[in-house]
Amino acid sequence: MYITLQALKDTLKITSNDEDALLTKFILFAQDIIERHTLRVFEVSSDSTYYFDAVSDYTYNNILFPDMVSSYNYYYDRVLYFNSYDICQITTVTNGDGVVIPASDYITLPINQKPYYGIRLKLSANTTFTWNTAPDAAISVTGRWGYSITPPIAIQYCTERLAYILYRQKDVSADLARAIITSQGVIQPNQLPQDVVDIMDSFKRLV
Repeated sequence: MYITLQALKDTLKITSNDEDALLTKFILFAQDIIERHTLRVFEVSSDSTYYFDAVSDYTYNNILFPDMVSSYNYYYDRVLYFNSYDICQITTVTNGDGVVIPASDYITLPINQKPYYGIRLKLSANTTFTWNTAPDAAISVTGRWGYSITPPIAIQYCTERLAYILYRQKDVSADLARAIITSQGVIQPNQLPQDVVDIMDSFKRLV
């Protein structure tokens, strides 16, 4: 979870364990709101493997629409984009022929910050993206697929703020029709707090 149960209980000044299950549900609900708004996951606890084509879109277009592609660029066939996925830690990149590409043979994109949206094979590397029988989903990348291994402080704040509001809403009989007055401000019906929206927008993936 993006925040601990105890952190939320401390904010709410709850000392008993009677509502632990409910509070946990609100934390997970807050996480879901954040992930749907930002189109990102901010906590990844284990590796998983995603698959990608061994041929770039540029090469496909060159094959399918040769008259529309003016010139071939060697750069495109040495870049593997991760489409709409973030990865914050790469464990293994396996080429389409089953051979593991060493980390010394590629550069992450972007180079100096996380998460990564792709990799580029170095010009000095004696390898290219390839495949055995077909290029489709031939390359596998194993690692921590998400924005970060642990959520940034700003995302933790948003999670706690939203979980707090969700908990307070449960005591309002007409919570969808009236403003909610809390110690953290006034929450308008069907509206997320503006500070939370602003923070989430700063993390939002550009599609």
